[in-house]
Amino acid sequence: MNIVENRRLVAEFAPDLHVTSEFHFSVTFGMDSLLGLEDSWNKIVSEDPTLSPFTNWHAMLAWLENFADGAEIVTVVVQNHGHTVAIVPFFSRDRARAWHEKRLQMTGFDTLAKFPSLNEEPVYAMNPNEDQAEIVWTQLADYLHELLRTGRWDSIAYRRWTYLMDRPEWTRRRDSIVEIRTYQRGSEIVDLPDTWDKYKKMLSKSMRENIPYYPKKLTKDGLEHNVTFSNVKEVGKDLDRLSRLHKQRVDEDVTGGHRNYLLHPRKTSYLHDICVSGDSFVANLEVGGKIVASQLFMKKGTCLLALHSGFDGAFSKYSPLFILQSKVFQMAIESGITRLNLLPGNAQWQNRWCAEALSSIEIVTIASKSRASKVRQLLGFAKSKWATARHLNSK
Repeated sequence: MNIVENRRLVAEFAPDLHVTSEFHFSVTFGMDSLLGLEDSWNKIVSEDPTLSPFTNWHAMLAWLENFADGAEIVTVVVQNHGHTVAIVPFFSRDRARAWHEKRLQMTGFDTLAKFPSLNEEPVYAMNPNEDQAEIVWTQLADYLHELLRTGRWDSIAYRRWTYLMDRPEWTRRRDSIVEIRTYQRGSEIVDLPDTWDKYKKMLSKSMRENIPYYPKKLTKDGLEHNVTFSNVKEVGKDLDRLSRLHKQRVDEDVTGGHRNYLLHPRKTSYLHDICVSGDSFVANLEVGGKIVASQLFMKKGTCLLALHSGFDGAFSKYSPLFILQSKVFQMAIESGITRLNLLPGNAQWQNRWCAEALSSIEIVTIASKSRASKVRQLLGFAKSKWATARHLNSK
């Protein structure tokens, strides 16, 4: 089904379409319809080299396959004078029971409750023109309200953009309830200078001293060491090792300060899937012939994304991840990388590398005020509270 055919479908499905003289909003259903947008998606994403690697076409499909398996795929397509300027995929699961809430939610948000996490990064393709983006996102909010009015879903969850803050009337609608949750992203972005020496000058005195100190400490203790990189064919094997080291680091941390982000099989499966695109690699620190630290990285354009890591606690006195990251970041700058993305958070290692905090992110849920939807929402809220209480009592 192509976009033209979907316009006719939407006209019957949502007769009150929000259409302006500039922008046309339409919706397509099913994975086949989304697959037909591959060329348009790649064209949009290629126009902004600073976008997260998660916006890669293969990464987006991998997210859907691992976190939205069996769900209905709903894609909002925005066109400007016949040219596609935005593609925003959503997904929705059928009700297991008649009293269960049916929610349409934006791809990239798996649970809406565990942000920030690897599977909680919004995934969409948007033309980088800022003025145009403001219009599109603002009108998309209105369009989603129109979709909610069709009665197909009880609620719709998506990101809130700062453009809506100047429109307080948007949250006071008669036909829906608007809930806004705010999450602090923490530090994540480092805009890199053009040389490694300049970057080191941005770091603290202790950081600059430690960059040569720990490798020398290994050498002094008679331990040969080097940093190796996996190729595409080796990524799968290296990811399995990384997962074991990641778990080992969590298990050895008696303070409980580390979480196992790869506990769920779907997350490790997702990592395997996005790595086949060839824009990722695993960096390994080998000491005395044994790999003692690993970290996964993804690259898009001039941005390098640092993902999950792990190391053998027996080598913690050598700060193995610090050694590994120093080498990777130096090589990244020398190869033309201009930005590091260290993922959202407030971990000490992020702050050490001078990561800057981005603005907080807000997720909006608009819920129908129909009687049936209200009942489902109340039952869902009660079930969530009961599950939380049960979990706390079990500890």
